[in-house]
Amino acid sequence: MKLKALGLAAIAAAAFATPSLAQRYLNYDTTKSIPVTGSVVGLDWMNPNSQLFVRAKDPATGKDEQWVFLMAPPTRSIQFGWKPNSLKPGDAVTVVMHPAKDGSMRGQLMNVTLPDGRTLQATGPVPRNRSRNRS
Repeated sequence: MKLKALGLAAIAAAAFATPSLAQRYLNYDTTKSIPVTGSVVGLDWMNPNSQLFVRAKDPATGKDEQWVFLMAPPTRSIQFGWKPNSLKPGDAVTVVMHPAKDGSMRGQLMNVTLPDGRTLQATGPVPRNRSRNRS
């Protein structure tokens, strides 16, 4: 009887997790990696996912656009070398992202080139030179 209850609980957990995974990953075109250059508006360091806000000029019209980039949760971002203050408003950055499938100004963050030229990764395996316990 306990095994049956455990099996039902596992099925229920999987059913509730699926929409969350779809929201995070299926809304982005992972076959495309597009750079966006602009200035940081803000970084929301929060769970379940951090978000980076960047203002960039539309190459076609020259108008300012605000982009929102989905990041990993803070615990995962720390493993890639991020800190809550890695980016400050006004910092000039180049973001490489997977664009939203609906054409909106959203994207899944792949990496960011910082004003000092360093690049911070945002997805993929944790770099080997980073410890999971390092902050």
